[in-house]
Amino acid sequence: MNVPLLYGIPRSGGTVIYNIVNYLYSGLCRPQVHHYIDAYGATMNTNSRDKNFGTLSPITSSQRPTIVTYRDFRDACISQWRAYYAGFDEEKDKTYIPLDALKEIADGELLVVKTLNLFKKDADNGRSVLFLKYEDFFDSTAGDLKFEFIFQELSNYLDIEITQEQKDHIRKTYCFKNQKKLSKQYKDFHEFDEKTHLHGHHLYKGKTGTWRELVRPEHHNIMNSVLMRSLIEWGYE
Repeated sequence: MNVPLLYGIPRSGGTVIYNIVNYLYSGLCRPQVHHYIDAYGATMNTNSRDKNFGTLSPITSSQRPTIVTYRDFRDACISQWRAYYAGFDEEKDKTYIPLDALKEIADGELLVVKTLNLFKKDADNGRSVLFLKYEDFFDSTAGDLKFEFIFQELSNYLDIEITQEQKDHIRKTYCFKNQKKLSKQYKDFHEFDEKTHLHGHHLYKGKTGTWRELVRPEHHNIMNSVLMRSLIEWGYE
């Protein structure tokens, strides 16, 4: 069984995709990572000038399918600030991100995009990668995952059959409402479930464009200017 590898930029829905795929593969998947891994599962230090620096021995002798999740980088980095630093998951507790934190987290997102771009380069060079765009697999109007879209993408890419029983289990277990309920068991983002990697304050609304609610209107242009090139390259502007 050629078990897939999973990478997600932080706060891009990668945790729920990992849990769905891990369920389909009977718990054999490695947890999703936020750093670069090659097609054999080896890790590379992407901040090094030497492209080979930090490379580890492959964990397998055959290339493995890779699933990559990504999201509007503004939503992703503001969601990370919300969950990890601001520490809230309900609208009644929302607050604006301070300007200094905004600049720091936007600059940090550029490093995240740098890693994402490595997977894009790999795919252009023939690596088997399924890119799952958050905005394609989450329905902001319904406030839940687009399960049929996910099932179709995974079954086509991984060449697997997803039974009706499996679909029913996934819909019930991994719907946004139930995942948020589970997240409430943990007091903050530092606490999490070791099996599912679901953290406290993990989920807010899930909707796209939420960054606009948490960044002061007069600061929108700052975030856009820092991330604009990446947003254009990945089809967000």
